[in-house]
Amino acid sequence: MTKITRTHLIKAIVAEEMRLLDQSTVNTESYAKTLGEAYKQWEHKASDELCLRYNKINNNTVTVSMLSHDA
Repeated sequence: MTKITRTHLIKAIVAEEMRLLDQSTVNTESYAKTLGEAYKQWEHKASDELCLRYNKINNNTVTVSMLSHDA
């Protein structure tokens, strides 16, 4: 299995949130701002919260103990 890090989880979660945005109401400037805000939000979440959200998105069973340290 590929090593999974907090960074991997954060990027996957943020990508999903951005995918779900209503594209008809988002311009380039607001998209960039929203992306940055989403990344900051998830960057400060606890690892167990990241795992829960990641698992919900990907129908997976990643646990905190399975996470590798970010390099």
